[in-house]
Amino acid sequence: MCAPLEHFQEKACPGLDPGWEPVFRPKMRPRNKASELPIVLEDASVFAGALALLDRVSLVLAPGAPTVLFERKDTEQYHVCLGAPGVSRHDDRRFALRVLDAIIGGTSSSRLFQEIREKRGLAYAVYSFSSQYADTGQVGVYLGTGPDQLAEAMRVLAAELDRMREDPASDEELARAKENAKGRLVLSLESTSTRMNRLGASILTGVPLLSVDELIDRIDAVTIHDVRELVDTLYRRERLSVAGIGPDDDAFRAALEPVGAVAAEAA
Repeated sequence: MCAPLEHFQEKACPGLDPGWEPVFRPKMRPRNKASELPIVLEDASVFAGALALLDRVSLVLAPGAPTVLFERKDTEQYHVCLGAPGVSRHDDRRFALRVLDAIIGGTSSSRLFQEIREKRGLAYAVYSFSSQYADTGQVGVYLGTGPDQLAEAMRVLAAELDRMREDPASDEELARAKENAKGRLVLSLESTSTRMNRLGASILTGVPLLSVDELIDRIDAVTIHDVRELVDTLYRRERLSVAGIGPDDDAFRAALEPVGAVAAEAA
């Protein structure tokens, strides 16, 4: 169900500092900068601390060179994300990205899942992900592993990213990834809520609403050349940022060495 934006009204937020004046934006903008993101706080007592945290978040949101961030925490595992800017939701390469995601780490038959979890038992959770927004997007890989396996898991991850650049997919992998992407698409549309979300997203974002047949045709049209170009564009080592949580800063940063020179310098 959609309601006109004029039905929404600005409301005061009691308890906040007088200098804080929340304002509801009456119009939806086609794009947002980090400095324009609205922030909502529930408890005025955390206002000062939230501002300090936002200073750190703005460093992540601001465009710039790849970076490395680590949060030391007494966890049993290291949680590591490698990421880079991706493609926007208006970019036709998003269909090739679906296929690439299935090949690199989006399924149980993907390269990262097979090499890191199934063959070597170095991690329980390892997968790739992607998101598309108005002007850009993100691609990335998540890895959760124990302290004793961290260095080897990162070495294998880096080796698989290198292999993707040299050999992005075999004919069998490409066919399997396409079938997976098409199957997930068709099955998802059996859900009424998914159908409604898809309709609403098309209205809000301006992305054309393609029929199921059109979507399947776009996925079928993806070639190995398309996948190779995406890997070369999105997963270059010099584009990757790394974030991690775990018990030992030094061990984390030492494990980044196989990922690339940029990450090592940033560390």
